Amino acid sequence: MPKMNLKKETLVFIVDDDENCLEILSRVLLAKNDNPVRVKVFTTGEACLNSIVENPDIVILDYYLNSKFEGGPTGKFFLNRILNLKLDIKVILLSSQKSVDKAIEVLRMGAYDYVYKNESAYLRVNKLVQKIASVKSSYDYPQKLNINKNAHVFVFVIFLILFILSRFIS
Repeated sequence: MPKMNLKKETLVFIVDDDENCLEILSRVLLAKNDNPVRVKVFTTGEACLNSIVENPDIVILDYYLNSKFEGGPTGKFFLNRILNLKLDIKVILLSSQKSVDKAIEVLRMGAYDYVYKNESAYLRVNKLVQKIASVKSSYDYPQKLNINKNAHVFVFVIFLILFILSRFIS
């Protein structure tokens, strides 16, 4: 009997104005891995945001998207826009700039990781994608979120009851 793959695909958006980078990174991510990946590529951040309703699991953003359009928005701008949507999307920034300051800045903003574009960058991104995908597939994420929300409400209600009772008793 053939072995069935029951793992859900991880949807990855790749945003880069360098079409060679899009091609290479897509091929690396689509290569045989433990966790299946579906990739969509975009050459602009605006196009990515227009498709964000597809609820990708991961967005890989080039830091300097404005290389074709002088003064255009950078990956940092689109990172901020994605994070403001309050969706559970992991954002990885790629940059040809080996800048610790930029890396710290985007990580503080909420990026999942910052990867310097060098000879091992695509393999590192693939490892990050596989790590995120394996965590995602290890449990039912929406169900887990609902349990956590209900647990917080339960704790709050208990605290409120104890607080009110302490006012009546004293």
